[in-house]
Amino acid sequence: MTIRWLLGLLFTGAAAYGAAFSNGGFESGLEGWRFWTRQKEAGTLVLDEHLRHAGQAAGRVEHHAPEDWSLEPGPRLDVKPGDLIEMEIWVKAEGAGAVAFCASTWDPLGEAVEWSYASREAEISGSWQPLRTRVLVPDGVVQIQPRLIGSGKVTAWVDDFVLREAGRRVMRAPDLASILVVSNQALTVTLATSNATLRVHDQRSGRDWA
Repeated sequence: MTIRWLLGLLFTGAAAYGAAFSNGGFESGLEGWRFWTRQKEAGTLVLDEHLRHAGQAAGRVEHHAPEDWSLEPGPRLDVKPGDLIEMEIWVKAEGAGAVAFCASTWDPLGEAVEWSYASREAEISGSWQPLRTRVLVPDGVVQIQPRLIGSGKVTAWVDDFVLREAGRRVMRAPDLASILVVSNQALTVTLATSNATLRVHDQRSGRDWA
């Protein structure tokens, strides 16, 4: 039994998500991007044509308060429970604050279910890095909103946001166990079939990854 086999129990093939958002690389300026700060006038979003990951420009967030902020591309995406969405964005961050890439999830009534689902945190290293995450749409969710979020005093350059559908529907058999485990002398891998999350335990060092 392998990890590929485990995931094959759950997902169909990948498919393009189409032109859900066409300005992920800021080639059309700031069009379609929404910037919010909890504290009024605590930050700015500007176009930076000098420091960029690729193309002609990047977005630059400058935030100078301890509270949180968010940057969102395009409108919310209509989804169905069981859809698997892959998202990626390139980030370069400096300062004492924090930056993460995630999605908010929304129910049929337009109410937020979770604000930072499938979150991946950036290293505040001053170097460009890709932040990649997978959003497995849970039951009761009909829309998701990709988000870059942060808090504290930080400058973050943002570029090359992309999104694709990695599996149209979860193919989960009714009798499939909620937890599947494969292991050898080096590793133990645990898959939660309800949300396709993996946990890896290194038998030699005792370290865990999720």
